[in-house]
Amino acid sequence: MRRFHLDIIEKAGLCISTELDYVYELVIGVIDVTRSKERGYQTLVKEGFCAELDELRQIYEELPEFLQEVSAKELEHFPHSHKEKLPPCIVYIYSTN
Repeated sequence: MRRFHLDIIEKAGLCISTELDYVYELVIGVIDVTRSKERGYQTLVKEGFCAELDELRQIYEELPEFLQEVSAKELEHFPHSHKEKLPPCIVYIYSTN
């Protein structure tokens, strides 16, 4: 009887390891761990996995520079007093909803 239980445990161990290995390979195929560490992002889908995500990532990464350009143009048209030491500051608040 004892031998029977060990066989089941051994078989279960092989199945679980194989399935976990398969899931690991799927996840590693999608998540770019190296780039997420470099960029400071929590998770990051590998480039080339999905064209739409690649496009959205590019837009997101170019956003700070774009907002800097927009704020500079806005400040050119913003009337401010010469008595003030500093020109007005434009701030963009990040929102995900």
